[in-house]
Amino acid sequence: MTMLITIDEYENVASFLAHCCDAIYAALAVNAAKLDDDRCVIAAHELARVMGQHREQFDDLVRPNSQRDMSTSPRVGDTISRAFGDAANQDHSGLLTAYVVTMLVGPKFLITLRDVVEISVGSSNGPLRQRAQLTASVLLGHMHAFGEAARHLAGLDEDEFRQLSSKLDNLFSQAGYAESFGIGPSG
Repeated sequence: MTMLITIDEYENVASFLAHCCDAIYAALAVNAAKLDDDRCVIAAHELARVMGQHREQFDDLVRPNSQRDMSTSPRVGDTISRAFGDAANQDHSGLLTAYVVTMLVGPKFLITLRDVVEISVGSSNGPLRQRAQLTASVLLGHMHAFGEAARHLAGLDEDEFRQLSSKLDNLFSQAGYAESFGIGPSG
């Protein structure tokens, strides 16, 4: 089934994805310095750098001075920022930050990117689809790398980790992001 989206919808989605990438970039860049484990610090900086690059690629799909409805974007960014901040502040080992990357933000953003690929199958939507697919592929690799970096960590005891990770899960659920970040203002 071919589904074409309008240029305004296309730009809204591209802007929304750019905003998600930027939120991940900014949150990791700010909070990486709070982590004690060098491997997690490096993984955080590498993922932040890549998300910054992908933000620029999605921004390139939007016409200069175009009007976009980004009414839900601040909420997504605030939720991502809060999750990474809470994780880094409550656990300096990096284990909780790895949880946010590999179990919360990463998977939710992957589902969002998959949804974008599914709605952008028309030939005029090719660049958006290609960038969403590339971002998903790169994100998956960095999620794996972050998980590997944190594999050896023994920061929090099991009960404390379970309690803190549950709070982070609830943060996303209460914000309306139980499964994904949607695909922009209409998502």
